[in-house]
Amino acid sequence: MRLLLVEDSSDLRYLYARLLKRQGYEVCAAANGQEALDLLVSFGPDIVLTDLMMPHLDGFELIRHLRAMPEWDEVPVVAMTAAPSGEVEYEALRMGASDVLIKPIDVQMLLDCLVKCSH
Repeated sequence: MRLLLVEDSSDLRYLYARLLKRQGYEVCAAANGQEALDLLVSFGPDIVLTDLMMPHLDGFELIRHLRAMPEWDEVPVVAMTAAPSGEVEYEALRMGASDVLIKPIDVQMLLDCLVKCSH
């Protein structure tokens, strides 16, 4: 399974990528939503895991762009946020996220969510 990881923290990007590769995912990482959009065609993800709060193009805008593109509107998007607000979660789901996880991310919860959202 090809996973596009979008996270502005280089430390978290490294940790998530390493963890997910160990679980058998082919991971391509981007530091923001614009980088993720630039990688879509060349990488062709089966699922997107994105932070919501990022500079340049945030996760909300990334989701909006994906849902507006017919070739990517069905790709599951799991959003991550450090702001455990019902409003943030609601907005991400309203824009088309498949699920929202609250940081710090529980590893087993992340893996279970990725499996659930990809089926």
